[in-house]
Amino acid sequence: MNIKVSTLLTVCLLVLSGCARQGYQDPELVASSECSNLWSEFQLQVIDAGVFEAQDWPLPKYPFLRVDRNASYLSRQGLSSQQQYRWLLQAYERGRFAREIENAKLEQPMELESLETCLRHVLPTLIDNRDFWNYVRQHPRPDAYSTARRRVGLYPLFQPIVSWRVNVLNEQVSSTFQEYEKDDSATWHRYVFPQRPEWDDIIKLFDESVHQDELGLPKFSIPEENQLLAYYSPVIEQEYGHPHDRIGRPFRLDGHWSVNEQPELFTMVTTTRWQGEWVPQLVYVWWYASRPKKHPFDILGGELDGLMWRVTLNWKGDVIFYDSVHPCGCYNKWFPAQEGIVFEGSSNTGEALSVLPVLSPGPEYRPVVRLNSEQHYVVGLEFEKAGQIKPGQSYQLSSYNELRQKPLGEDYLFGPDGIVPGTGRLEQLFIWNMGVVAAGSMRQWGHHATAFASRRHFDDPELFEHYFDWQPSVPEE
Repeated sequence: MNIKVSTLLTVCLLVLSGCARQGYQDPELVASSECSNLWSEFQLQVIDAGVFEAQDWPLPKYPFLRVDRNASYLSRQGLSSQQQYRWLLQAYERGRFAREIENAKLEQPMELESLETCLRHVLPTLIDNRDFWNYVRQHPRPDAYSTARRRVGLYPLFQPIVSWRVNVLNEQVSSTFQEYEKDDSATWHRYVFPQRPEWDDIIKLFDESVHQDELGLPKFSIPEENQLLAYYSPVIEQEYGHPHDRIGRPFRLDGHWSVNEQPELFTMVTTTRWQGEWVPQLVYVWWYASRPKKHPFDILGGELDGLMWRVTLNWKGDVIFYDSVHPCGCYNKWFPAQEGIVFEGSSNTGEALSVLPVLSPGPEYRPVVRLNSEQHYVVGLEFEKAGQIKPGQSYQLSSYNELRQKPLGEDYLFGPDGIVPGTGRLEQLFIWNMGVVAAGSMRQWGHHATAFASRRHFDDPELFEHYFDWQPSVPEE
């Protein structure tokens, strides 16, 4: 009887902790016996030190290769040998960069050149290896949800209640958007990126014959990415009613998170599917010291808060979507920016989306994102023409990879599970059975589950095509 109770408790603890293992799971490297000793030594050191880099997912049988949701989607398409080789190179590069980050976090870093040389020699053997590609296609897609939690927590029983509550919240957000009542005791602080390239230099970057790779993915050099990120950078108007409404680089001191006084946005360039092709996306992330708690039992407040602002472009340089989400994966808002984009609606059983159309006047205008005090909700979106931008405090743009690579004070930002330690919210105690592990905690790119009452990931490449359609108006003759 004691054994049965112990087993049950173990199962419950695994479920509550997530019951999903993303890290290295097997000390053996199936792909090549030649590399096995070097690989096992490195992998075991990473496991023992607890420094797994969680942004991308290792393939369990080929853990030196890593996939994200875009790669998982592509692997299920009919790829030519040339495309398969490009896919392999990108999967290897994701793994190599993760190993570089992990190795730098070890107390005694290893010399990895011999290991990487060995692993690169494996790639050509996999290009036309049917067993390998069958394995990749059958491997489950990356998932930030715990199905075990949902089963144990009677998800079908509680899902309608949570879905109803989310719908109420979305209605409240929609009713106040663009009509936010300012707090008379608060001021508004503007943040502006000061250097914007000329449009003539930007439009050259949308030549598909030059800036798409063999897989159809957008391809830009680092300087070209920086040009795009500077040109489409947002103006931030922040209601300032609390000291934690200031944005900056996060750091941890004496076990607590805060941000410094230098305004800084962390950026990446990624991609998604729209109208049957891959289109560029620009991501901007900024951080606040906290969402202040109104009282000790505030279930939504806690250390660190922020916003992830995403810009989806077509190959003409037009913005087709803006969307935002907090780094916890919460409060996802969609802003279709072109006429002809039609919201197809959520499923009857799925969690509703907050869709707030705001048409972009054109590439020469910059978006002005307005956020309220303390909650840091997006409460307005306006546009200002280049050359007529109102002054504000300058911010700098830095690579999102710095958050992965560099210690921030006395800790690294992201843990081996992709969660920012010390940023938990009390809400996780009430919605644990929705399958989102550590709901409310800040998390790393690739780990943003954006719905509680359904299943949705912020970086799902099919997201936009699933919920929206393009129905341009036909001019009358």
